[in-house]
Amino acid sequence: MSDGWSNIATTPDSNSYIWMSQCYIDGSNNYSSWTTPARLSGIDGAGGMLYDKDNSSITYAISAYGSAPSGRDYPEDIIGWDDTIPSAQQGKYLWTRDITAYNNNGIILTTTSYGVSYYGKDGVNGADGKDGKDGKDGLNGKDGVDGAPGTNTYFHVAYANKDAVGNIINFSTSDPTDREYLGTYVDNTATDSTIPSDYTWILTKGAQGEDG
Repeated sequence: MSDGWSNIATTPDSNSYIWMSQCYIDGSNNYSSWTTPARLSGIDGAGGMLYDKDNSSITYAISAYGSAPSGRDYPEDIIGWDDTIPSAQQGKYLWTRDITAYNNNGIILTTTSYGVSYYGKDGVNGADGKDGKDGKDGLNGKDGVDGAPGTNTYFHVAYANKDAVGNIINFSTSDPTDREYLGTYVDNTATDSTIPSDYTWILTKGAQGEDG
């Protein structure tokens, strides 16, 4: 190792710099050539400009948006920025870029900030849950309103003949003897009607046939 070099890093004073050079040793303990020295400690930079809050103002602020498949790579590296918010797409990242310019005592300073959000994809449907326990029996319902009273139905029968013009003659509600017509009707009264027109009449005995 050349004079002035050390294999132990030292702390420089305010007027010194740290330099580094490397060499490699093979399995036979042979040294390679030393690399070109590189300075590790730099020169102090100039002082930064002080922010004067009393004499500063925002000159403009611009927001831009972009959709990207990555949450690490800015959209400008992929598809660019737009001043309108794109439609949300599942599985994509929505980026926002805000550029703000400040007038600091006549000197324009700009800051850029980024934000990102993710529109997740629909998850897989979960398994059906177990059936719940049977609920308790409900309360008995109220009794219904009583229905209207029922009525009895009566079937009436009468017997009669007809004259030459079809008028009912020999009317009877109890004796069918020598009477060719049967009359019937239904109503809610137990007593048989004595009015022939209340009945529907049918012929029950045909005319005498010829001798054989």
